[in-house]
Amino acid sequence: MLWLLARPGADSFLSANAQRAEAGLDRQHHSMQKTQQERAGGLIPTNYVYRLPTESEWEYACRAGTTTAFYLGSGLHSGQANFYGFYEYDAAVGEIDHPNGIDLGTTTPVGSYAANGWGLYDMIGNVFEWLACLRRGSGASMRERIG
Repeated sequence: MLWLLARPGADSFLSANAQRAEAGLDRQHHSMQKTQQERAGGLIPTNYVYRLPTESEWEYACRAGTTTAFYLGSGLHSGQANFYGFYEYDAAVGEIDHPNGIDLGTTTPVGSYAANGWGLYDMIGNVFEWLACLRRGSGASMRERIG
């Protein structure tokens, strides 16, 4: 699932996800529904399950084996990814104010920016990732975060 979302040409899939979210379908329901469809079509074995990555799994896939703050290096600068570019980041100094930075205010087609070392696109910025667990400090109990 993650691979499909992060490959060029996945825009229609992302749009379908946005429509599902607007229709009130939560992330776990979508994964269960996809599993049932694929099993019924004989596309996956019966013991396989689609699920969203945990936050740790997402970070691992995003960094693609690198040891720097970002797969792009130790910093993130305006124009390297679709994010609020008025605030850049460099591991040596922290947040950097950039008044002329880029803020597109909308998503961009998958593949608009450089892929990471594993060939996954748009792992930084562009859209919020769907995770199997909620972020720390969200007010949810640990049990709810684990799912």
